Amino acid sequence: MLTPVVVEGQSMTPALKPGDCRLVNCWLPLFRSYHRGDIVVIRDRKRQELMVKRIVGLPSDCVQVRSGLVYINGRPLNEAYLPSQTYTEPRKLGNQTFQIDRDCFFVLGDNRSASDDSRSYGEVNRADLLGLISQRRLF
Repeated sequence: MLTPVVVEGQSMTPALKPGDCRLVNCWLPLFRSYHRGDIVVIRDRKRQELMVKRIVGLPSDCVQVRSGLVYINGRPLNEAYLPSQTYTEPRKLGNQTFQIDRDCFFVLGDNRSASDDSRSYGEVNRADLLGLISQRRLF
């Protein structure tokens, strides 16, 4: 199933801007696993809303944010999709390593200074991932 979604907020700029209309592919995740770098729609059960974020940590990964960079399993994550000089603040994580549970993911917004994401609320369960965002604009 493909469902249109209109992006709200600044958390995914510059990849997605407020007002962008994209398709959410809800079927593809049934046939392949989610990958690092995928942009996904997440159901936020606490706030009763949908969010759009990028997957950076996969099940069983160790994630750490230090010196403005994201480390996965002890290695700096290559985030070519981010503007150069992007600084990632650790927030609630501090300098501790975060071990991701099985069937969970660590997500971040591309606009790190304006994104409420796994640095604040922790990992996201696979059951709360609704699908993948298409990189092509509808109009």
